[in-house]
Amino acid sequence: MNPFFQQVVKQHIAQMTPQDVMAYGQQYGVTVSREEAVKLLTLVKTEPWDFNDKQSLHAVLHKAKSNVSPATGELLEALFAQYIQ
Repeated sequence: MNPFFQQVVKQHIAQMTPQDVMAYGQQYGVTVSREEAVKLLTLVKTEPWDFNDKQSLHAVLHKAKSNVSPATGELLEALFAQYIQ
């Protein structure tokens, strides 16, 4: 992936709030609790990941799925498959 685009995405994530994550969940038909949103944001803001490194993306996805409900985990898996792979 283009390094500039990756930086734009990471900057957007850095500015996201739990309410943003909850709104994205609602947009995809999944209820994301505030607690889950906080955990997800903390994870993607603190864990090292790179769009060009599939292993790092899979590691973040695995950690994220272990911190959310099964429905939210399914949403993450679907989004991952749609946008990353």
